[in-house]
Amino acid sequence: MPSSSPRTAPTVHGKDGTPTTILVKDLDAKIEVLRAREEEVRRINAERTRIEEYERISAELRRKEEVERINAERTKIEEEERMIAAEFRRKEEVERIHAERTKIEDEERTMAAELKREEEARWVRERVELEESRRMAAEKEEEEVTRKRTKVELEARVSREDNIAWARQQPKSTEEERRLQEMYGNIEDLEERAFNILVDLGMVDLHSDPDDMALDSEEDD
Repeated sequence: MPSSSPRTAPTVHGKDGTPTTILVKDLDAKIEVLRAREEEVRRINAERTRIEEYERISAELRRKEEVERINAERTKIEEEERMIAAEFRRKEEVERIHAERTKIEDEERTMAAELKREEEARWVRERVELEESRRMAAEKEEEEVTRKRTKVELEARVSREDNIAWARQQPKSTEEERRLQEMYGNIEDLEERAFNILVDLGMVDLHSDPDDMALDSEEDD
């Protein structure tokens, strides 16, 4: 049998005369480039997706932080508003208490002034009543003194008239002469003795108060 030698594939040429093997290699190279580009595109897309996700998460976190900051700021503002409202209410309460205290103090001063006026009026009234009582008591005492003095003077006048009548009665008995002798004999001063005799005879009138001007008026009448 005749020996057979390996058969080689026939060389195929392209339109421009380039062998097909070269074209295949070039095609494979282009495919690899395309695959590499696709892989880069996928990588870039994945990176972009990752970046977008990061940015989304970051934005979400920032939004959440902003919300929390806003909430914290709102809470702070509300707390400050509550504090301001509480301070305003406290100030109003202090002013109310101060006004109430001022009103009470004014009322107390008014009451104190009224009580003082009443006390002064009562003191004046009591003073007037006391003075009136003293005046009435003095008048009553003066009336009583006058009445007693008048009674004494009347009694003394009656007794004096009796004594004068007895002194003028003549003649005297021995016993009466002895009494007169004892009565006037003990007076050593002659003027005083004569004065007493004249008084006893009713020729000279005596008065308890020689300086009383009313006595002269009565005598003139």
